Amino acid sequence: MRIRLIASVLALATALAVGWIARSWIADRDLSRLQAQVAQAQQAQAQRYRASEQKAQALTDQLATVQAQAEQAAQAARRTVQQEVARYAQDHVTSDTGCRLDARWVQLHNAAARDLPPPADATGQSAAAPATPADALGTVTGNYALANTCEQRLQGWQAWYRQVKGVLDAQTAQSAESRH
Repeated sequence: MRIRLIASVLALATALAVGWIARSWIADRDLSRLQAQVAQAQQAQAQRYRASEQKAQALTDQLATVQAQAEQAAQAARRTVQQEVARYAQDHVTSDTGCRLDARWVQLHNAAARDLPPPADATGQSAAAPATPADALGTVTGNYALANTCEQRLQGWQAWYRQVKGVLDAQTAQSAESRH
C-alpha cells in the first residue's frame, strides 16, 4: 500500500511537472505570436508614417515650385506695371500741370498703408512733404505689388496646409482602423 501511495504521489508529481512545462511552452508560444503581431503592427505603422512623410515632402516641394513660378510671373508683371507707370507719369504728369497731392493726403495714405488710424491734424501742419501724382502712383503701384505677393504666399501656404492635413488625417484614420 505504501508503494502504491508513493507511486500515486510520483505519478501526480510527474503529471504536475509535465503540465507545468506544457503550460510554459504554450505561454511562450503565445507570447512569441503576440510579439510577432506587435512587431508587424509596428512595422506597418512605420511604413504608413514614412509614406505620409514622403507625401508631405512631395507636397512641400510642389508648393515651393508653384510658389517660385508664381513669384517669377508676379515679378515680371510688377516690372511691366512699374515701367508702364513710369512711362505714364513721364508722358502725362509734368511739373507744370500744377497738380500736387498735399501733405494731408500723404499722411492719410501712409496711415492706410500701415493699417493705422489717420493722424490728427488739428493745426493743418504736417511733417509729411507733399507728393506729386507720379510719386503717389509709384507708391500705390509698389503697395499693390507687395499686397499681391503676400496674398499669393498666403494662398500657397493655405493650399499646402490643406494638402498636408489631408495626408495626416488619412494616416490617423488608417492608424485608428489598424488598432481595431
